Amino acid sequence: MPYRPQFPFPPAPEGWQDEDFQYVFNVDNTPGFAVGLLPGEAFLDVNLPFETDAEYRVRSIEVIDPNNVLAVRFRDAWGTLITEAGAFIPSQYLEVSGRCIPQEPELICSPGSSLTVDVLNTA
Repeated sequence: MPYRPQFPFPPAPEGWQDEDFQYVFNVDNTPGFAVGLLPGEAFLDVNLPFETDAEYRVRSIEVIDPNNVLAVRFRDAWGTLITEAGAFIPSQYLEVSGRCIPQEPELICSPGSSLTVDVLNTA
């Protein structure tokens, strides 16, 4: 997943270093994504957990939906909606020409925290 931030991020704190890391959540590792949705139906609060060894900084999000029928909205680790006005965003706007969409400012998530996502079938 190619990623280029629009603005430079500050350097890591003294004694730390940033490492590129990518989480992939799909039907194989996220039970909430294996639920079949009828047209107009939503599945809420799908948990997307992070590992417990270090904080994670979300700098981009990509949703791959080959049929372009899903819409999503995300919440940060504290349950605050991070999509505009809490609206569902059609998946085709979250992956453009094979590039992920930058999340700015970055979301700083503590070790072991998670994001949640609501998924809507717009068909």
